[in-house]
Amino acid sequence: MTGQPFILVVLTALAAYLSFLLLRPFLFAIVTATVLAVVFLPVHRRLARIVRSRGLAAMLSTFFVIVCVVLPLSLAVVAAADELRDLYRSVSKDAIAAWAERPLAWISHRTGLEVDEMRPRLLEELSHSGRALLGVGRSVIAGIGESIIQIVTALVALFFFFRDADRIRVALPRLIPIERDRVEMLLNQVSDSILANMYGVVAVGAAQGALTGAGMWAAGVHAPILWSVIAAVLSLIPIFGTGLVWGPAAIALAVQGSWGKAIFLGIWGAIVVANSDNFVRPWVVSGRAGMNPLLVLFGLLGGMKAFGVLGIFLGPVILSVTATLLDFTAKSLQTREARVDAQAPR
Repeated sequence: MTGQPFILVVLTALAAYLSFLLLRPFLFAIVTATVLAVVFLPVHRRLARIVRSRGLAAMLSTFFVIVCVVLPLSLAVVAAADELRDLYRSVSKDAIAAWAERPLAWISHRTGLEVDEMRPRLLEELSHSGRALLGVGRSVIAGIGESIIQIVTALVALFFFFRDADRIRVALPRLIPIERDRVEMLLNQVSDSILANMYGVVAVGAAQGALTGAGMWAAGVHAPILWSVIAAVLSLIPIFGTGLVWGPAAIALAVQGSWGKAIFLGIWGAIVVANSDNFVRPWVVSGRAGMNPLLVLFGLLGGMKAFGVLGIFLGPVILSVTATLLDFTAKSLQTREARVDAQAPR
């Protein structure tokens, strides 16, 4: 490659890199809008057949997504903030002091140490630990509240994705330098992977929400159905997830002196609820995307480590696209070898 073609490639690569730098702050919004556009595209197409205006159909589809996705998530976040505030009040020094009297008396009887000497230090440590854990929940809620710009950006991008969906579908094969039928196969594979991961998110949220609600009900925690909904929403958060629900609740039960219920809820959350993700998501995603469950699991874990929350979608999609491209490459090499063999002198 020499002359003008080489210069064109270099300029294109530079422009693409600079464009990435410009779009990187909004990568979360763009990926979110892409996922929502793929999931709700059938709904949009039905509306577009009824409403002839592309702009009006895109606006109605975007409003439908707001009602079905954004509004319920916002209400759940507000409810979670209120419940965490009430829980924080319950983990007060007075409650901790009342809970600690009996253990301190037992320790004093066994060791000879004075209760008045142990109480301030123990109260300080317990109060600090409880508030630190609840502080994680509050910071997560605050982080969600600070993402309003990303949400608005995602909705604006979603509107244009809906409006120009057909044009984008036609333009993409022109930008990718491989055969059109293979580009179509690649786009279908990406679409199937996104849909599979969305189904996985919904399935995991439903499973972890139901399991958390069941554990809360069995432990006698107030409003188990509300906690179930909040846990389903928070299951999207990597690492902490539903632990932001059952963890503080277990601490509150311990502070109130319900040790048996606290231990049960802690074990139930750490073993049953937390690990349900490792079984439900790969099973749902592998069935829809046609991928090996182990590959899906690696895609999810590696994706979350590399990209955070976005990795839930990007990880399996990247592996799926890679597998498809490898298949294309293998078939191209086989075709080339067959042509060489056919042209070789006998």
